Amino acid sequence: MDRELKILRALGSKTRLRLVRLLLTEEICVCELEHILGISQPAISQQLTVLREAELLTARREGNWVFYQVEGPVLLEAWERVRDLLFCPLGEDVQTREDRARLRQVLEEPFSNCPDRIPKREAPLKKRCPVRIDFVCTGNSCRSQMAEYLLRNFADPARVTVQSSGVDPAGVHPLTIAVMEEIGIDLSDAESKRMDYEDLTESDLVITLCGDARERCPVTPPAVERRHWELPDPASAVGDDEQVLQEFRRVRDEIARRVRTLLGEINALSGTRVARDQ
Repeated sequence: MDRELKILRALGSKTRLRLVRLLLTEEICVCELEHILGISQPAISQQLTVLREAELLTARREGNWVFYQVEGPVLLEAWERVRDLLFCPLGEDVQTREDRARLRQVLEEPFSNCPDRIPKREAPLKKRCPVRIDFVCTGNSCRSQMAEYLLRNFADPARVTVQSSGVDPAGVHPLTIAVMEEIGIDLSDAESKRMDYEDLTESDLVITLCGDARERCPVTPPAVERRHWELPDPASAVGDDEQVLQEFRRVRDEIARRVRTLLGEINALSGTRVARDQ
């Protein structure tokens, strides 16, 4: 558990989050970070030490200079460790099991000075089967298409239905089709669709995948759960053809990870396996 706590501490600072975001994109030395962030070298070194203790940084020495970087797979692995710590099965953690047992006792026999509990609104994802999920981004060109087809591929269609749409449909990007084909998912029939408010009101869960879609997506009824996945638009990536392709792959893999996590949550809510065996 020690490393997981160090990871939580490392990511629990606005300055360290700024460092992580910068170091995910480029190897950078301390003097460059000083110029970018406007923070003194000793202060930056102190923050880097916390990140190194959490094993989030790699360092490469070149002469008198040390260049730091956060590698995407390392950060994702760290997050998986933290997620597993938070959502560990009861049988694997004695303390958590004991705490929850005491919680059940308190709920069954509340103290006299405890407030009366107001029943929570039933979670939308529990309400019906199949669960209906809508992904929305600006152009329905890259991110929402990837999310739709990844969920179609991973989920049992009898228990999860999914569609995607865009605020301003722009056509499916050729590289979206290419990187999905790399993992065996065919998007040859995919079409860019315009967001339909009536469709969204029939959903159990609406997930926006960019800030523009989040701002422009209309208000939905309280029964529709809303979430936001902030993801970069790979179509806006700069660089040569290979660098742009790598960005499409990176976004695809991040969406795949989030989709699997979502399916795990639906499994836990419903008590039924909704994902296909992979």
